[in-house]
Amino acid sequence: MDTLFGRALFWLISGIVRIGFRFFRLLESVLPQEVLSIIVWPVAILWSLTESDKRRRVTEAWRRFPESFRPDRVDYYLIQTFGLTHARFIYLWADRLPRAHWRRRCILRGHYDSEKLRRPTKPIIFATLHFGPSQVLFVCLRAHGIPVTVLVGPEKEPRQRLRQQFVNLKLSAPVDIPPVLPATDIGRIRRNLVPGRFLLVSMDVDRGKQIRTTIDGQSFRLATGPLRLASVLGAEVIPCLICFEKGAWKVAIHFGAPVPPGYLNGSLNLEAAVNHILGEFWPLIHSNPSQVSHKLLSCMNVDDSPAVREATDDELLASLPYFT
Repeated sequence: MDTLFGRALFWLISGIVRIGFRFFRLLESVLPQEVLSIIVWPVAILWSLTESDKRRRVTEAWRRFPESFRPDRVDYYLIQTFGLTHARFIYLWADRLPRAHWRRRCILRGHYDSEKLRRPTKPIIFATLHFGPSQVLFVCLRAHGIPVTVLVGPEKEPRQRLRQQFVNLKLSAPVDIPPVLPATDIGRIRRNLVPGRFLLVSMDVDRGKQIRTTIDGQSFRLATGPLRLASVLGAEVIPCLICFEKGAWKVAIHFGAPVPPGYLNGSLNLEAAVNHILGEFWPLIHSNPSQVSHKLLSCMNVDDSPAVREATDDELLASLPYFT
């Protein structure tokens, strides 16, 4: 009965969203983005109000903030619920994001070489965290001509299946470069991550081998899968975060300095590599605490410290963290 109800709910939501999809794409073609944003806000708020479990997690997450950089409670709640839902609406126009008027709303900052990213000679892994509107990071990267692939987890509910339909819909990139790959498909991950290809992986997930590190008195537990994968396949690891800017659908993508090759080659120095990545992330995190998601907070100041051990290639790939 539950399965039948779930399928019926999925198809009902799918039908409603598909109608809305065509409607909002029409609006985008005729309205300025500021006006379109105002029209989207009521829909985003209503959609967010149906996500009761997420609102509960956000409320609990605020209490976990260290006193040293705890954000205003109202600001945090509004950004992590309504703000993130509003940001995800750009999926409806994913194929139009490379156009100049959209690309101007996504600024690239930090240590990046545009020529290197457009013509890489090695596989590149972007290591990221659940910070800012992280769910739209990969479509923004693709809008700038960086055809990144993202690892995704299992589809647990109708809304996740619906979201993945839109992830695969009308994304601008070469047809042979998939926008998403299941984290459990080891063969496709290996075949995809070759020189000239990009992979986006989140490190703040409770999956795979973990390591603990500390910065500015705050303890973080992060997954080491992206680093192990880079070591096995000879890839470069670049820290990458996205954050909100002021304005309708305005964001900035921050690139950190790449992990030094010496940390990944030969005897893998996981601790040094993780410390490097966190050091690149921390200034942005500390100055924008309201953009720290409950998922990232769940990896901060935790009591458990899983042991890190050497793994075979298959174990490594099977335990890769995925981006959700």
